[in-house]
Amino acid sequence: MRSRNIVDLRGKRPAAARKPQAPARVNISSVSARTSPLRVKRRRTRFVILAVCTVLIGIIAFELSYVSYLPRYTISALAVEGTHTLSPKLVERYVETQLHAGTHPFFAPNNIFLYHPADIERGIVRFFPRIKSVKVSRTSLLANVITVKIEERKEFARWCASPGVWRESPPSGCYSMDDGGSIFAEAASSSAGLIFSGGLVAQEGFSSSTSPIGRFFSPGHLPGILALLDQLGRVDLTPTGAYVDDNGSDFAVPLMQGFEVKASFGQDTNTLVHNLQLILSADVLQGKQGDIQYVDLRFGDRAYYKLKSSNAASTSTVMQN
Repeated sequence: MRSRNIVDLRGKRPAAARKPQAPARVNISSVSARTSPLRVKRRRTRFVILAVCTVLIGIIAFELSYVSYLPRYTISALAVEGTHTLSPKLVERYVETQLHAGTHPFFAPNNIFLYHPADIERGIVRFFPRIKSVKVSRTSLLANVITVKIEERKEFARWCASPGVWRESPPSGCYSMDDGGSIFAEAASSSAGLIFSGGLVAQEGFSSSTSPIGRFFSPGHLPGILALLDQLGRVDLTPTGAYVDDNGSDFAVPLMQGFEVKASFGQDTNTLVHNLQLILSADVLQGKQGDIQYVDLRFGDRAYYKLKSSNAASTSTVMQN
């Protein structure tokens, strides 16, 4: 019989003996950030300021674009000066194509403050081989007219594909060449003077083609060649020009006296002329300049020559010191 006054204490512990549970952690800062009215207000203010600045920048940009196309700030006319052979109209048309590309960019390309004179200058020189230099400018800060001052190349000599003048036949395929070696136009048939051949190097900005126009004759070596021609003239020998061999390291100078002088780039001009005088004054050649085919001075203290009537390829002599 179960007693009514008995309490079963199994499985029960006093409240004080139970293990306390850790309280739940709450990130006060995140709750505060999500719920802080002040932070929300700051975010809204920043967004409004950003939107206003974006609108203002857009308005200013469109205003500047509009102003850049106003007639008072755009180039209205061109003045080309200094042309002699070249038509100024051709230069004008080229400049106009650079200022009006056929599109409508955000800012006017022909604006007096935004156009690029240096780019136009480089473009003109590359497009017109006859032009040596060009200067694009305006007379004043607000001037609407730009002036294009041209310096054309002047013919100093001719470059010929077939320099027959020293091959007992007339030259052919001739072009005008200035004193810097630039080949810039077809030569007139009546042109006279020095004739050069070979040694072509492409000019920057020109694509290689069968035409030599826009290319240079032996750049870097032309001053030395001209110095030799001048020295030869001082000793009563008359050069008619020069031609560069295919190897690019040797050249020859034909003379009105009827023979050629062969030399290499880098040789001293005074030494070459001195050695030539020595060999022409040798007993075997004295008074026989008309019989000489060539004199080869490419080998230091030893010169080779060939007579037109000789069956031998060449004969040689030791140079005198």
